[in-house]
Amino acid sequence: MLRLMSGSSTWFPMAGIGGAVVASIIYRLKVGKPIYPEIAPDALFAERRAGGPWASNCLLVSVTIEELRIEPAFPFNLMFLPEIWGAEYRVPISEIKSAELSRGWLMNTKIGLKDGKTISLRLKLPDSFLQALKTALSQSKS
Repeated sequence: MLRLMSGSSTWFPMAGIGGAVVASIIYRLKVGKPIYPEIAPDALFAERRAGGPWASNCLLVSVTIEELRIEPAFPFNLMFLPEIWGAEYRVPISEIKSAELSRGWLMNTKIGLKDGKTISLRLKLPDSFLQALKTALSQSKS
């Protein structure tokens, strides 16, 4: 018994981390969130390895006719990290109020939502992103 307890300093933290990973996978499946997010096949714009506050080079950003998607790539979507840091969005195009380039040192694109919230991103191709949003907004109004 004493010998079993002496090794507990190694397995106990690993069991806790493993439990958090398993719990987050179960949660994501239950609420319909993907474990391995993918870019939508009908995306007008898509960028892997985008950044945001609290997320450096681990976001998948895509724009479709219906929505703006911002999702952390696997494994950064596990252990409830997106829920804690607010790094996962699926925003209907009709809810976007504005989008513009920003002069921030870390973030270069700012999206304003109709509910008053703002999403900041660091994109490699911010002009292409803004053009895709403009296209999606014009097609959703027609």
